[in-house]
Amino acid sequence: MMKKTCTRYLFTASLILLCIIATASYAAEFGGAADPTEATEPTEEIVQSVWQDVWINTYVNSSLETAFAPARMLNEDILIPYTLCERLNLETERIVYLGEHDCVIVSYNNQPVYFFADNVYAIRFGTAVDFRSPAVVEDSMMYLSLTELSEAFGISFDIKNAGADIDLNIFALPIPRNLKNEYSEFVHKMGIASETEYMIWVSKANFRLCLFEGKKGDWALVKSFPCAIGAKKTPTCEGQYRFYSLEKMWKYDKYYVGPVMRFNRGYAIHSTLIRYNGEPYDDRVGVRISHGCIRLHKADIDYLAQTVPLYSRIYITGV
Repeated sequence: MMKKTCTRYLFTASLILLCIIATASYAAEFGGAADPTEATEPTEEIVQSVWQDVWINTYVNSSLETAFAPARMLNEDILIPYTLCERLNLETERIVYLGEHDCVIVSYNNQPVYFFADNVYAIRFGTAVDFRSPAVVEDSMMYLSLTELSEAFGISFDIKNAGADIDLNIFALPIPRNLKNEYSEFVHKMGIASETEYMIWVSKANFRLCLFEGKKGDWALVKSFPCAIGAKKTPTCEGQYRFYSLEKMWKYDKYYVGPVMRFNRGYAIHSTLIRYNGEPYDDRVGVRISHGCIRLHKADIDYLAQTVPLYSRIYITGV
């Protein structure tokens, strides 16, 4: 009994400490804070996950997502991998503290929601709540309730039966205003000009490709995509370049990439690796993996190739 009481005390204390630190951090950076005194003791009951045997095809803005772990069904609620939140223009941070407790912070426009692993206890905009479905860790991935994300951030989604499967289409939120301002201010500060009304900035540090429309000193962020960049031994080049050639595809033995937007000899922006039957060969983004090229999901590179004219500026930085 003494051991159980001490363990529960340490868990509770650690949760409160985490919330105080995290909310203080948000307050210091953004000037608005949740009340840490409302981070009350979590529920004692740890919820066991019982997945339902159904396959969910996940789409974001009607584009099939294959680079992430599949969504799962739990107690009539759909749970999505927390990493998918980036495609919805949500910011995430995963924290493991005291060597065992797991937490994911999801935020939009600086408003955070804390999900705790295998527990319905959560902190939404500074208030302790019990969600209907727990956050669940499976194969090292944390899954979050789509219903709770929808109610917290106003995310909309459609669910349709597709035979024995389910088609889930989630609609991404607009890019947060603070990120739009941050990205635009950066390229304004660097004085980037383009021969066309479009300009591309690739942030290697953030694994992010940003498309701007406008002119020097007046660039407006249009779209932002996650990307893969060169591996450590074959890094992506940095500097200012010119998009000078659009090619349908580059062919390899087991896969192809395309379309291809070439900007510096053998360097280009292109799709992730695709089998000739149309299935993904390697659809990963957000990693250092290529021979120097910049990889995007197929739907993203298709949009870019259809939108950006030849001779547009491509600006690549290590930050």
